[in-house]
Amino acid sequence: MRLESPRPLPALFELPDEPERQECWGRLLALDAFGATLLCQARVDKGARLRLRFDLPGGERIERLEGDARAVKRDYDGYSEVRLLWRLSAEKERLGRALLHIFVSSV
Repeated sequence: MRLESPRPLPALFELPDEPERQECWGRLLALDAFGATLLCQARVDKGARLRLRFDLPGGERIERLEGDARAVKRDYDGYSEVRLLWRLSAEKERLGRALLHIFVSSV
């Protein structure tokens, strides 16, 4: 099950393994219970751990969801397209339930 929206979802993220870096903004281009695709201006390296915070359609806030950067593509304008794989956590399970609720409500 994948959330598709006419607009990308804004997301705040931090890199917990690099505490000196400030929080960054990005947009979720694709989102599912296993991972996401994030577009951002911040430089993100393959293998980096990201901690995200964002609001789902309907208003449910997801916080402290961690994912690993499995693939990163940089374009000529300096944007990073990051494919994330979620780490196991209670927040990952909560995201899966929230996405299922959105899906069921839209049918």
